[in-house]
Amino acid sequence: MTQPLPSLRTLLGFLSLAGVAFNLGACSETTMVVHSVKQVGRLGNDQDKGGYKVGNPYQVDGHWYQPTEDYFYSEEGEASWYGPQFHGKRTANGEIFDMNRLTAAHRTLPMPSFVQVTNLENGRRIKVKVNDRGPFANDRIIDLSRASAQALGFEKQGRTKVRVEILPEESRQAKIQALDGVLVAEAPAPTAAPVSRVETVSLAPLPVTPSTGLSTGQKTTTSVGGGLLIPATPPRTYAASAAAALGPAQYVQVGAFSDPLNADRLSARLVSLGPTVTMPVTMGSHVLHRVRLGPFHDRFEAEKALRETLASGYPEARIVED
Repeated sequence: MTQPLPSLRTLLGFLSLAGVAFNLGACSETTMVVHSVKQVGRLGNDQDKGGYKVGNPYQVDGHWYQPTEDYFYSEEGEASWYGPQFHGKRTANGEIFDMNRLTAAHRTLPMPSFVQVTNLENGRRIKVKVNDRGPFANDRIIDLSRASAQALGFEKQGRTKVRVEILPEESRQAKIQALDGVLVAEAPAPTAAPVSRVETVSLAPLPVTPSTGLSTGQKTTTSVGGGLLIPATPPRTYAASAAAALGPAQYVQVGAFSDPLNADRLSARLVSLGPTVTMPVTMGSHVLHRVRLGPFHDRFEAEKALRETLASGYPEARIVED
């Protein structure tokens, strides 16, 4: 069964928005077809939270897709990102897309569900919420929000090789909450505005993976672990020009460990202070796993996070730029 196509008015609005986004250079790798089924009509009510959706089989550009509840899903391929041209618009399950939150579009997974995304080029790993459909370029398996691309370290290059693994327990809980009419909290990412509720971002060292030979749709059997659902913050209006003006990413570095388990333990303890990122770095023949809060694009927010971290008993914390 083919889903109804957007109206001509919607498509014309999409073409205009996409042209602006291209001029801004938000993601030079993203093509029009990637977002052809994303809703671009602006919501009149910010309280429209969306719901649970799997969806019927649908066709885009001659290809059929079969949405399904697959709690064993694991795949490697290319990731891209999308941002200002869809900021504040409706996602495929009716939520409001915020490019400053850790969310993603996937072609077949339920909405909402949670996945772990690992950047195979630098080892960064984050957890994001799937609440949209896409991408529909054949060589890509997931389309991430701008904040997710920043956290994974590929915002400037536009795309990267990733492994995407569903988090089954979080996804099942998300389904239950959505069907009960309870908003499933999105994963907030740092912005210039104060954020009172935060999410855990868990990253890990780069897995031993061949540097070449990855192909779209390649399946793996890697098992996945658990995580936390994220409290929500109200959606914000965010102009594309303001997004382009954001400065370099800043972090509060709290510690660095040669043992990744120690880094994971510290990251878990920092949950109440803000989003955490574990970044591996090679030092000679050793790999250090740096545990950081962030990213922040506002110096005031970074300094606020630093003060809270120091007050929580981490005297070695300091602000760094990446």
